[in-house]
Amino acid sequence: MAFDLLVTKLKRIFKTQRITIFMTSKRQKEKTRNIVIASNDKDTCGKIAQIVQNGGYPVIILCSFIDLEIYLHDHECLITILDLGSLSVDNRQIKELALKHHSTYFLGLTEHRLNPELEESICYYLYACIAKPVDQEELLYWIRSIWAENTGEQLTKKSYYTGSEAFGRRIQENNNILRGGTNK
Repeated sequence: MAFDLLVTKLKRIFKTQRITIFMTSKRQKEKTRNIVIASNDKDTCGKIAQIVQNGGYPVIILCSFIDLEIYLHDHECLITILDLGSLSVDNRQIKELALKHHSTYFLGLTEHRLNPELEESICYYLYACIAKPVDQEELLYWIRSIWAENTGEQLTKKSYYTGSEAFGRRIQENNNILRGGTNK
């Protein structure tokens, strides 16, 4: 009844014989625990997908940033890995994506340890930034920790700290560089 009254008022306002009102119901996004890899580089994409699949996690591969936006519009995923070197993205695009999909963890892949063009995104919107070539242990460390935090699975020390000494040293070096020190 209230709907009919609204339509009648709208007809008077617009002085038209026909008013078409489209009622759209918000579709609920499919909630999945997929790991999405977005990269234009097929070799990198294949290597990353292989590492993730060998770790026992489901993977979806997308070949462009536009495909990623379309996918995330309809699906909710746990982790998205962005190849920052092959995708044409800037701070604004990453910021908008991260704010729109706040329940998704975004990991960045980059060839350079410090990337001035994407400094804001790396600092505020990416959960972690991983250097290329990708260290399998490092990538799986990030995935395991995010997965455990969001699925409620308990990680044993053995599964959580699977990284080698070299990986631990690399994390320490990165922290020193970010603090303005040297990597000695």
